[in-house]
Amino acid sequence: MIFCENCGSELEEGTAFCPTCGTKVVKEETNTAQAQPVQSQPQPNVSSTTNNGSKQTSGLGLKIGGAAVAVVAIAAIAFGIANSGTKVDMEANTIIEVTGYDGNGKLSIDVDEESIYWDLEGTKLTEDQIEKLVESIKVEASEDKKLSNGQEITITAKAKGDMDKKLKVKLKNTEWKYTVEDLDEVEVIDPFEYVEVSFSGTAPNGSASFDVKQVPDLGYLDYELDNNKELSNGDKVTLTCKTDETKVNDLGYSFKETSKEYTVEGLTSYIASPADIDEEALSRMQTEATDTINAYLEEHPKQYEVTNTDLQYEGSLVLMKKNYSGWGSNNEVIIIYSTQFSGGEKNLMGETIYFPIRFRNVVKYEDGTIDYDSMEKAYSDNSGVIYHSFWELAGYSDTTSMFSDLARSKTDEYTYEVSDDLKDLFN
Repeated sequence: MIFCENCGSELEEGTAFCPTCGTKVVKEETNTAQAQPVQSQPQPNVSSTTNNGSKQTSGLGLKIGGAAVAVVAIAAIAFGIANSGTKVDMEANTIIEVTGYDGNGKLSIDVDEESIYWDLEGTKLTEDQIEKLVESIKVEASEDKKLSNGQEITITAKAKGDMDKKLKVKLKNTEWKYTVEDLDEVEVIDPFEYVEVSFSGTAPNGSASFDVKQVPDLGYLDYELDNNKELSNGDKVTLTCKTDETKVNDLGYSFKETSKEYTVEGLTSYIASPADIDEEALSRMQTEATDTINAYLEEHPKQYEVTNTDLQYEGSLVLMKKNYSGWGSNNEVIIIYSTQFSGGEKNLMGETIYFPIRFRNVVKYEDGTIDYDSMEKAYSDNSGVIYHSFWELAGYSDTTSMFSDLARSKTDEYTYEVSDDLKDLFN
């Protein structure tokens, strides 16, 4: 059994041309060793006499063979002519469907096979040939996703392997424009209506968090903060909605925006600089400091006839912890007073002594009020100044030692800043 190499039709043995498409059949060579000799029947000769008297003989059998070839060729040409008017309108035989929502529409394409079969009914094509043609047709769209109403796309159709040309079928309207329409409108929602951002802690070690509420039809959305720690009032943080927008679009929704910036506010703040202390807060701290110092002056030096001048406010020093923790002192505010001592057994002559007072974890609330965990003296009982027998005045008589004890010796753990009025003293 043999088949046409062009259209695939089944052929009978000995066929010279395909009766379906007219293509010449290429015969396989026969092994001469096995070939059987064919005895041709003698054909009658027809003689004619030429002008010079010689005879010319022609074979009738050769004429008959040539006529048979001509008949087959004519049949092939007739097949081509018969099919030359066969046309398939691809635009009319393509099924296009658009689904989804405006801005996220999806397009699907199918070849209307049944319609093509009807178009080719009654032609010279066999059912097998029509099936091969239909299977070879491929229709594509320039875009098939993320479609919007009014969007124009290009549709193209083509037969793979030039099957249409081989079967003498003309595919017409193989490229046309298609306008997207009738997609449902999406509902635009603001994802940040369903989340609440809050700030807590004490600056500059504040933190940010968020609480998510359920969205109708969508459930809980996913969010992410770009920064949620080591925050101070006035800092900016960005919250991003991480929910896959494609899934949201498939459900008929779209996001108004996917990220939003928030300003940090409402944090309690650690006092980080002398400039952060307002006059009201400083006055309150000064009162507590002088009360502590005066209690010492009343109890000790005066009983030995040691007198002192009025306390003089020298300035303030603020230390900030480099690595914040939930315990210990994250900051210290030290305010310094001085006085001059005279008299006593040693007959002091205006000896200047400094009294630093330490306030731990000093914070400022959003309303501006300042508070602290504790207050204590930041000086020892031994200043090196003896006023009676072996009694020494408390405090510091040497500013270099005082500054070293209060600040320079703590630089591994703290940063510090002094008020302007203390700079000359500590330099």
